[in-house]
Amino acid sequence: MKSLIKLLNQPFVLWFLTTVVVGSITWQYSQLQERSADQKRFEQLSRKSELELRLLTRDVLVTLNDLENITFGQLYGVGNLLNYNAASPSSDFYFPSLLNIMLEIDAREGTQGLSMFTEPLTQRTQELTRIFFRHQRLGAQLEMVVPLQLSGDEKERLTELKGVVEKISLYYQETL
Repeated sequence: MKSLIKLLNQPFVLWFLTTVVVGSITWQYSQLQERSADQKRFEQLSRKSELELRLLTRDVLVTLNDLENITFGQLYGVGNLLNYNAASPSSDFYFPSLLNIMLEIDAREGTQGLSMFTEPLTQRTQELTRIFFRHQRLGAQLEMVVPLQLSGDEKERLTELKGVVEKISLYYQETL
């Protein structure tokens, strides 16, 4: 035992053990800091995505809640909020849409909103696009109020779209 203590008290052995211990503690501390920073980034991105989802759904619902005064420009804006958006097919300019935000949240949080709502949202968005283009071909201008030109069926489709967006909003409020 005395020979072990004598060996451990050698300057080289003390330096080596100190270096190993301090290096190990420093490495563990840096790993802890890195994980903490990663966790903070993850939480910030999650909060940002949740906020974007709430803002997008709120904008769509506010617009669709006032069908009596909605303009074609607002209908076009709702379509942009619901679909993948690029300024033009050749442009990389992009702004988030409801589907993109749902994808991001589902990937981070493990929720299933996109798979649950893609089909009904896509169907209603296609109907919205058909409504918009039908009226555009008839000469409607973006500032024109829509209800004067909407058929009963078209109004019903817009109400259904509003219902899908409400369900999406409710789903993510309950799961997050």
